[in-house]
Amino acid sequence: MDTNLEHIRSLVMQEIDGKLSSEDQNNLLNLASADAEVAELRDHLWKTAGDEEIKKYLDNNPVKEQTERLLTRINKPKKKAKIILMGIASAAAAAGVILILFVNGIFRNEDTSSNRRLDLLAKGPSSNQIQLSLSSGTTYTLNGDTVIATAAGPLNVTSKTLSYDAKGSVAGQYATLTVPIGRDYSVVLPDGSRVQLNSASTIRFPLSFDGPLREITVTGEAYIKVKSDPAKPLFVKLPGSTVQVLGTEFNVNAYDSIAKISLVTGAVKVKSMGDSLILKPGYVSLSSPKGITMQQFDEYETLSWRTGQFVFRNAKFEDVCKVIPRYFGANVIFDNVQNGSKRFTGVLDRTQPLEVQLRGLEATGAISYKMTKDSIIHIRFE
Repeated sequence: MDTNLEHIRSLVMQEIDGKLSSEDQNNLLNLASADAEVAELRDHLWKTAGDEEIKKYLDNNPVKEQTERLLTRINKPKKKAKIILMGIASAAAAAGVILILFVNGIFRNEDTSSNRRLDLLAKGPSSNQIQLSLSSGTTYTLNGDTVIATAAGPLNVTSKTLSYDAKGSVAGQYATLTVPIGRDYSVVLPDGSRVQLNSASTIRFPLSFDGPLREITVTGEAYIKVKSDPAKPLFVKLPGSTVQVLGTEFNVNAYDSIAKISLVTGAVKVKSMGDSLILKPGYVSLSSPKGITMQQFDEYETLSWRTGQFVFRNAKFEDVCKVIPRYFGANVIFDNVQNGSKRFTGVLDRTQPLEVQLRGLEATGAISYKMTKDSIIHIRFE
């Protein structure tokens, strides 16, 4: 049985919900008997989200009250604080409640008197609609099930996916799909490759793959499942780097100055600034003007955006808040400097009200905040 703690967490939440198979139930109980960490995690999840009183309360109360109630049920961190707190945050997310928790036990009241302000601005298309622009100059808003006629053939549009089969050669004709803040959307390319775009992201792709190779351009973040075609490799162009693939699944993140390519299956070749490397599954490459480096990555944390969540562990809150403009369209201003010893673990969910999630954090005593009418959030570290 998989002993990854995130997998164990998923099994326990299925157990709490009464949906765990008998085989997995037996395996989970056996593993809990043999592994103290698993037993402790399972026990803590049941205590915070599994008893009948809490389950009934979660079903009958608004999200704000759920957050406050669960916060009161969290015990002080023990020796394995990191494991326990991540489990609690994940359990809360599964219950529709988002918790943001500190992971270093206590906050130290060190000097944060600097007047430096860090402004995080919403960067993305002004429209809140998914848009498709063709090289012919026509732009479509994708807000329902429809069919768009093009020279390459009909484009089939649903609320979540754009797909089409190229009916003939339309060399030189391109389309650009733009996903706004707070949304995600998928496109199935004419070769069968599938691309899921995160919020504030774009993809530029040809209406047909003519010639000896396939080429697309991505900004922002996307999960790409490539249809294998050894005779015609796919090239994914990112700001500052290029990924060459045959058939594989990987995630690209190019929101910031460092492009991150996280390989799930297969193999890819990453090229950047005259440097290159072959990436192995389970590793992420980081491309910057200084070259390319490689390290292992956590799949649960990296790919959580595909279900509308942003998972963070032992992170500075300034880094956490970089996601807020993309997920919620709100601008963030820090009115003082974060104490570097404070680290946070938890989940942001773009389907939940942002203010509710900020209240959950404020309840820990880590921050105070105020939200102005023009969607600017002022945060002060306590």
